[in-house]
Amino acid sequence: MMIDHPERRDLELLKAEVTAAGTTFKGNECRCPFHEDKRASAGVYVDGEGVARFKCHGCDASGDVYDIRARIKGVPVADVLPKGERFPKKVATITTPASKVYDSLEDIIRVASVNCGAWVKTYPYPDKSVVLRFNPKSFRQAHKNCVGWLFTAPPKPWALYGLHSLGCFECDTIVCEGEEDCDNLHALGLPAVTSRGGAMNARHSDWTPLAGRSCVLWPDADPPDPPKYPQGKGLAHMVEVGDIPTKIGVTVRIVDVSRLELPPKGDASDYLERYTD
Repeated sequence: MMIDHPERRDLELLKAEVTAAGTTFKGNECRCPFHEDKRASAGVYVDGEGVARFKCHGCDASGDVYDIRARIKGVPVADVLPKGERFPKKVATITTPASKVYDSLEDIIRVASVNCGAWVKTYPYPDKSVVLRFNPKSFRQAHKNCVGWLFTAPPKPWALYGLHSLGCFECDTIVCEGEEDCDNLHALGLPAVTSRGGAMNARHSDWTPLAGRSCVLWPDADPPDPPKYPQGKGLAHMVEVGDIPTKIGVTVRIVDVSRLELPPKGDASDYLERYTD
């Protein structure tokens, strides 16, 4: 989560910053100044929260006015924030320039392992993107476009993980939190999907493939975390998930994980490990 400052909502200010990087606008479109752009593959827009953003569909450079200032100066975003402003306490510890293009996913894994530790697993999504898991436990995103591999999340809305498991409509689809849970459910022949980005990011995904289906939402057994998540973040996430697909004709039920005797933060995988060989 970025700071809330009036400059982030100023579309003309953002255009001026991008112009200063070495381009000209025609309306809200321009050639990207962050790679050798032979056509107008970039532009600015205002997102659903009123924040002015830049986006390039060629190299995937993107962000608000502070992201662009930081990119131009080659410094962390924290160094260009207005005086007295700073990031919230929980911020990513690893940043990767979005304009960096890699020849292969293996190159990204090799670079990421320097800071993230040992690579554990790759979770492939149907939109030519992946989630990478490392040990100590952490996750990073990457995706492929017409240029090459980018060490960033793909453009939104994001695809759901596990769509290949969807079969007939007679079988309920399980919605869980995490790719590993999905894989373990798939191993039992069960249809299961999850959204990327962890808890409370469901709104960024495309849920339309579930239209007309019946879904069972399986939250993680997170302990209460008042005042924001008095019933636990896992349940709060699934409540958010349930609000989205019901708008496209999906019926949902939520598993009462308090009856499953799971450990704190236990998930579907923990349950399956206990009751399957």
